[in-house]
Amino acid sequence: AFARALLGTIHHRETAADHGILVTTSRFSAPARHFIVTAPRLDGVDFAGIVDWLRRAESGQRLEIRGATT
Repeated sequence: AFARALLGTIHHRETAADHGILVTTSRFSAPARHFIVTAPRLDGVDFAGIVDWLRRAESGQRLEIRGATT
């Protein structure tokens, strides 16, 4: 439900964005992961991804997500 809502926000004319990232401190269900993977302007980061982001940021590396770089 959250992934669909975020995708709707990305595509909505007044709130349009190039890319959306759904972040969780848990894990995504298999259907949610499939939805995120098949949506070209949406990505998801779970707990392991957050930990990886923090390690990369701490070492000064660029944080890359499919379609977005921070």
